[in-house]
Amino acid sequence: MKRIVFLLITVILVSGCSGQSGEPQETHSSIRVKSNPTDAKILVDGSELATTNGVIRYLQPGRQDVEVKKDGYKDWTRNVSVEAGEEIELAVRLEENKPKTLTDSSVGMEFVLVNGSCYGMGDTFGDGHDTEKPVHEVCVEDYYIGKTEVTQGQWEDVMGNNPSKFQQGKNYPVESVSWDDVQGFMKKLNNKTGKNYRLPTEAEWEYAARSGGREEKYAGTSNVSELNNYAWYGGDHGDGHNPVGRKRANGLGLYDMSGNVWEWVQDIYSKGAYRKHQRNNPIYTENGSSRVYRGGSWYDYPRGVRASYRGFNTPDVRNYGIGFRLVWIP
Repeated sequence: MKRIVFLLITVILVSGCSGQSGEPQETHSSIRVKSNPTDAKILVDGSELATTNGVIRYLQPGRQDVEVKKDGYKDWTRNVSVEAGEEIELAVRLEENKPKTLTDSSVGMEFVLVNGSCYGMGDTFGDGHDTEKPVHEVCVEDYYIGKTEVTQGQWEDVMGNNPSKFQQGKNYPVESVSWDDVQGFMKKLNNKTGKNYRLPTEAEWEYAARSGGREEKYAGTSNVSELNNYAWYGGDHGDGHNPVGRKRANGLGLYDMSGNVWEWVQDIYSKGAYRKHQRNNPIYTENGSSRVYRGGSWYDYPRGVRASYRGFNTPDVRNYGIGFRLVWIP
C-alpha cells in the first residue's frame, strides 16, 4: 500500500492595508500554510517564499503556481486562481518517493518498482481469444515485482530441494512447481524474511508485462520481428528454458515476462472473469477449479507469449514449462 503523508494547505486571501486618506485601497493576498511535516518548502510561481507553518504576504490576486516540496517526497503543484478577499483551502497529499529497485539480500531477489495507474486490460489488439475480452479499464496501486522469474537457486535456498526437470544451473527459472507448491514456498520465505511476498494478480502481471500498461502486444514490443530480442519462445530455446535475464528487458526493466516459463498468478480462472472485474485492484476469486498463469514459455509460439494471453490449469499440476515471479509489498 502507498505510504501517504497528508498535508492540509490553507490558503487565506486577505485585503491589504488601505493607503493614506483619499487614495484608492490596494488589495493583496496572503497564503498561510499548515502542514505535517512542518518543514516542507512553499513556492509561488517558482520562487521559494516560506516553509510550511509560515505566511506568504502581499501577493497580487490572479493565477498562482503553488508548489509544496520536501526531500524524499514527490512534489505537489497546483495552479490556483486567487481573487481579492477570497479564501481557498487546498488539501495536499505528498507521496513518499520510493526507490526504483529493492533487493532482498537474504535470498538474492531483486524487485522493480511499478508505479500504479489505470489501463485497458485485455485483448487491445483484437486478435486474441474470448477469454481476453472485453477490454476494460482497471487501476492498480504501486507494487514491487520480481525483476526476473524465481530461479532454481533461490528455490533451493528456501526449500532445500530443486524440483525442476531442466537442472542446468542455479540461474535458470525454477519449473515443475504447482500453484500449491508456490504457496508453500511463499509461506516459508515470508517466515524466513519477515516480509510480505505474494503472487501478482492478473491485472498487476499484465500491467507490468506491458511496461506499465502501454499498448504492447508482447512484453517490451508489439512487433513480432523484434520478439526474439525480448523472449525465449518456440524454436528459439535450445534444450528447454534458458537462464533468466539474458534477453532484453521491457520498459520497466523486467526480464522474460514473455517466454522462458509461464508464470502462476493469484487469480482463479474463469472464462468470463473480465466481465466481473472491479475497477480498482481487481482479482477474480469466485468458485473455480483452476488457477491462471501468464506469459507463455520457451515452447510457445508468438500467439502464446502475448501479454494478454491467459493460460490455466489445476493448482496441483506440475509442468516443466511453468514457474513464477513474486510481488513484494514493503
